[in-house]
Amino acid sequence: MTSGQLTDVGNVLTGDLNGLMSEGEIGQTVQDVGGLTQAPKATGRVVDALSDLGNSVVTQLTTGIDAGEVYQVKTEERQRALEKQRDDVNGTAQINNITEDVTADAEQVQDALADTVNGIQDSMGVAEGDRGEVTIYDGGDSPVVAYTDTGETNQNDIGFNVGENGVDLNDGSEIWKVAVHESAHTDGEGERMAHLRTDAAKRAWERENAYNGNMTGASGMEQSEWVNNQKNSGTTIQSGTAKASDVEEFDAYNPQWMLRNAYNRDTARNADEDWELIGDPLRPVRQNHYNRSNNNEPDLATIQLPQDMNIFHTQGENAQGNIKFVSPDGHHEKIVDANGDLVTDPLNMGTYNFASPDKWARHGLKDVAPYLIWGNTPDDSSTGFNRTMLLVGQGVKNLMPKKEDNAANKK
Repeated sequence: MTSGQLTDVGNVLTGDLNGLMSEGEIGQTVQDVGGLTQAPKATGRVVDALSDLGNSVVTQLTTGIDAGEVYQVKTEERQRALEKQRDDVNGTAQINNITEDVTADAEQVQDALADTVNGIQDSMGVAEGDRGEVTIYDGGDSPVVAYTDTGETNQNDIGFNVGENGVDLNDGSEIWKVAVHESAHTDGEGERMAHLRTDAAKRAWERENAYNGNMTGASGMEQSEWVNNQKNSGTTIQSGTAKASDVEEFDAYNPQWMLRNAYNRDTARNADEDWELIGDPLRPVRQNHYNRSNNNEPDLATIQLPQDMNIFHTQGENAQGNIKFVSPDGHHEKIVDANGDLVTDPLNMGTYNFASPDKWARHGLKDVAPYLIWGNTPDDSSTGFNRTMLLVGQGVKNLMPKKEDNAANKK
């Protein structure tokens, strides 16, 4: 990739991601892509970075999770997998083929998983005092793949379920992603961030395997056979531990829970609440729309707009004198009444624009359309029909002078 092509990438990012990522995040993205051009298999890794960027933007548009945050996580996990496979060939082989055959010793597998976790926690900067033990257990038909138990001792012990529904020991990317997920908890991250890392880590490991020609699961081991052999030989794979049953009360890996969007994984919810989300797939988009005003800073809005651009903020008998101001970048709004007082009622309040009004297509998609559908807040007393009619009426007014001018030109 030439410097000119990198410049093109930068221009595309700056133009297309305005409002989705900060200037610093965009700059970091270009720097990241530029650095990847110096790495082995550079072309593939640059494509990966741009693919992750595109997916991050789609994530924001569909779930409301910040694109810059998602891309940063993907970047960190790409780099973590790259460095592991580049700097630790033996450790990589161990992860990819952690049980070479059905006679592999359970304690050796447990030690290998502990080595993997410790390496990841080193890269995350987890302090020694915040780390616990790494163990394996047979969770039977439990949906829990792994757990981090802080408990009363706050030791951050990690347990890998190697049973029927547990970690697939034949798949190095599965081992890697679960180790990253649980290590993220020991680093203080909640379920939302840990799950973002899970998805990114698995894909990064698979891609690095492909770049480096690494194979995983070469033994084709039948895991249930291996577990049974280990139990019959007297090794200590725990079954149905108290820790595991405690984790099951928090069904973070239950199939019902897995259907919800990542933004909502920091708080334990019961299954009924999650199915409610599944029946309302637009909820994350709607909530992102309602939360937009958390970003609004009225004091930055210093440019007064004409009244024909203020139709949604002059609703009601006492609101006709309201005046609208926007910030120079078009993102922040302020509405004041005839006395100069800030208007904060849900019907006429100023809101944050994800796209500047002068970028009419993006502004229409990201700001106007959600408003027409849902209003400013759940307490907005206007209706979708009334809001739409206001927009249509203003459009007709805007066309009227053009018709008069055309008629005058014909005379």
